[in-house]
This record gives sequence, structure tokens and C-alpha cells, in this order.
Amino acid sequence: MRLWNGLPVYFFDEGHAAHLFKPLLDAGLEHYYLDRPPMRLDIEQPLDAVELTKSEADFRRSADYALRRLAQLPTPAGMIAAIKRAK
Repeated sequence: MRLWNGLPVYFFDEGHAAHLFKPLLDAGLEHYYLDRPPMRLDIEQPLDAVELTKSEADFRRSADYALRRLAQLPTPAGMIAAIKRAK
């Protein structure tokens, strides 16, 4: 929900599903993160609000890019209409 609300997201790892099934990671990066992987933090480093804030500009550029691409997609009603036309 943070992504869709324009808030930065940070991870420490790709996640258990990505370790078990690489195609799931690839699909998530392509379709959910739009080929711009989320920022991963080094678990060995302390969390520092000042350092996290420095990455805000990079996040904003990625978020703006994603929103422009997503705005081009059809609405749910448009998708349903396209499915009905394809029959």
C-alpha cells in the first residue's frame, strides 16, 4: 500500500518466495515494480533516518515513472469491455 500511496518502501531481502521461485521475483519486478527494484537496505548497517531520506529523490523518480506507466492502463471497466469484445 505504501507504493500506491507514493511512500517509499525498503526491504532487507528479496523475500522467501523469491528464494524459492525465481520466476516469481522476476514477474514481480517486471509487473509490480515496473522493472525498478525497490531499495534494499544492508541488514548489517544501523537504520538512519537521515540516510533513508537521501534516497527519497530516487524513490520519487521511480514512483513518477511507475505512475505514468500505470496511468496508460485501461480501467477495470475498460478491461471488461475489451474481454467482452474479444469473444
